[in-house]
Amino acid sequence: MVLRINWQGEVIGESAPLSNIVYPLMRLPRSGIFVGCRTGAAYLMDQDLQVRHLGSFGLGIYGAAYSESLDRLLLGSRDGTLFVLNPGGTVHAAWPTPANRLWNLCPDKPDDRFVWASSYNGTLYKLDALTGEIVFSRNFGPGATTLISWLSSGLLAVGSLKKKVFLLDSSGGLT
Repeated sequence: MVLRINWQGEVIGESAPLSNIVYPLMRLPRSGIFVGCRTGAAYLMDQDLQVRHLGSFGLGIYGAAYSESLDRLLLGSRDGTLFVLNPGGTVHAAWPTPANRLWNLCPDKPDDRFVWASSYNGTLYKLDALTGEIVFSRNFGPGATTLISWLSSGLLAVGSLKKKVFLLDSSGGLT
């Protein structure tokens, strides 16, 4: 469940119960907040905490990103599938990948048709959300690549369970 609290820590609102642990949580441009759960359940929540169940995706939703140019929500799942959802929350496409989990998703710059996806198998993928094609991959060895974020310098920062942060240029090369 989602709780709304005030600055004094008092609960002033709550949503209906959610199915499990919340992994990705992100604001969407027009439809409120996306909530993804470890079970694969996906929800859209509005500002009044009204929750709409979208369905179940893979064995769990581990990452989410929004492609502005495609007007699509991109979901990375526990089984390695990249789901592409229409603005209403219906599935536009489901692209399998060799990853055993797609963790964090980060839209590419300058073309957010592509998404960078970290994985539990230690590989960083750049995926085409329209075709599902893997346009780039780089394996960092055993252990997960975790968080991905663009830095103001234009570098892509990739975290890992190896206690390292890798800095890559826009083509995926180490800097």
